[in-house]
Amino acid sequence: MSDKIALYKEGVKLKDAKEFDPAIAKLKEAAALDEKFTMPLHALTQVYTAMGRHEEAIATAKKIDRKSTRLNS
Repeated sequence: MSDKIALYKEGVKLKDAKEFDPAIAKLKEAAALDEKFTMPLHALTQVYTAMGRHEEAIATAKKIDRKSTRLNS
């Protein structure tokens, strides 16, 4: 399964099932396929927050901000 959308959906499914470690792996894999596809990073922040890994959640959220398209730039 190499399609970024399929990987993302599987990661979200795992996140919702509270299978956090496998969810992290799928979401990271999905994010690595397309740096502009930030939906996996949003889900990763939720996973890290649910796990109490707040520093990683913050670091991931900062990655989203850097990758976001700026209207004024």
